[in-house]
Amino acid sequence: MTPLTTAALKSFVPFRVFGEERLKVLLNRCEREYVRKGKVLTEPGRDQSQAFFLLSGSIKCGEDSRLIEADFSYPLHYRCGSRETLTAMTDCSLFRIEREALDRLLCWSESVRYLEQDIACQKSYDQDQEWMLMLLNSNLFYKVSPINLPKIFIHLSPREVKSGEMIIRQGEGGDYCYFIKQGKALVTRQLPGEKETARVAQIGVGQCFGEDALLHETVRNATVTMESDGLLMRIEKRDFLQLLREPAVETLSNRELDMVLQTGSLLLDVRTLEEYRYRHLKNALSAPLGTLRLHARVLDPYASYVVYCDTDRRSRTAASFLTQQGYRVRALLGGLNHLPIAHPLLESAL
Repeated sequence: MTPLTTAALKSFVPFRVFGEERLKVLLNRCEREYVRKGKVLTEPGRDQSQAFFLLSGSIKCGEDSRLIEADFSYPLHYRCGSRETLTAMTDCSLFRIEREALDRLLCWSESVRYLEQDIACQKSYDQDQEWMLMLLNSNLFYKVSPINLPKIFIHLSPREVKSGEMIIRQGEGGDYCYFIKQGKALVTRQLPGEKETARVAQIGVGQCFGEDALLHETVRNATVTMESDGLLMRIEKRDFLQLLREPAVETLSNRELDMVLQTGSLLLDVRTLEEYRYRHLKNALSAPLGTLRLHARVLDPYASYVVYCDTDRRSRTAASFLTQQGYRVRALLGGLNHLPIAHPLLESAL
């Protein structure tokens, strides 16, 4: 079976918006699969946690004659909804990924794009842009709620360090995690029963350390010593843990949607443009989360907005960002995935 590549991922929506490094992360989460003609991939009552993408062959959707061919570049549930049976009509090659994992990383990635534009638009950040962008794209904050990403810089404090200075010691408790803004450091570890200290890695500008002890409420699993003078940015444990907690955002249910639209609320679709083009709610404005900083300039400051995505992860994040700018915004709970595929407001390319 031909291995799946990042180039293959980029031929599908929504993978096209990811950079190469994040595509590599997603690639490790994808499972390649070859199925024989007649196999049922999914059906009502079975696990719906996977998103399937067709590489070759034909899939029948539901009980009618709707066929999905290999040129369909969207998740299969876009064509059929989440409650219909998918059956292989020929031998098929496909890959699948957990919807939750894909949605989480998509929201995180698009939120970083939003903040990159926000940083670029603020002259006060001119001297710090490079390291701020580097920090946002580091692994340290993958677990942080995207809504909290703008708060990261509020909690950072600088610490000047000297060559030879031990920053964290193996076996001790952790009070901070660190980001290297200037300099380089050596990571060492002493294994149980061993007298010698093993050299684990050399880390430098843009890399983080010390978060494991905070995340897992445990002691340091390695020692980090500076190999040069430098500057570290650090976050205290209580602030780091607070960034992991998602704050409340004002929402509304799909049952309330018709009512608020009748009172004049406007719709914002914060998914990617390709997702919007395939299906969206009638009269919705496309304002992708990744470029929302630019779209916000043309929004009516006196209007009330309902933002939505496929789930509600990106829309809750967008609602938070827009609320901070003074707009009146609510996020649609469950997003399009909780609406019937024949919902009167849902417009599809097919």
